[in-house]
Amino acid sequence: MDQKSPKNLFQLPFIPPQPDIVVIGITQFVFLTIGILLLGVALKVSNPDDVTPMAAFLVHHGVLLLMIPLIWTALSEHAYRIAPRGWRYAIRGSGIVLAAIIGLLFGICILANT
Repeated sequence: MDQKSPKNLFQLPFIPPQPDIVVIGITQFVFLTIGILLLGVALKVSNPDDVTPMAAFLVHHGVLLLMIPLIWTALSEHAYRIAPRGWRYAIRGSGIVLAAIIGLLFGICILANT
């Protein structure tokens, strides 16, 4: 009797990620990491009385903020597969805008606390 092994119902086919989405997600992650490190240095150098509330929030919750690029990448990968071709530019654009907001937010906080 020739028995076949049962199929694994939870095994999904591997679909390679979109390289542009991954690059944008890594850029967001790098901006956050560098921003958290530089803001931490700026806060240690500056006077504790002059620390802005936004800078204190960004430094204290920096590890949780690192989830933003991961969540954006996962949602964008899913949306990229099901979206029509015209919407793919909007998905990429939202990631670029998010990376720019992250960079500007940390840049403003670093300059305000030095």
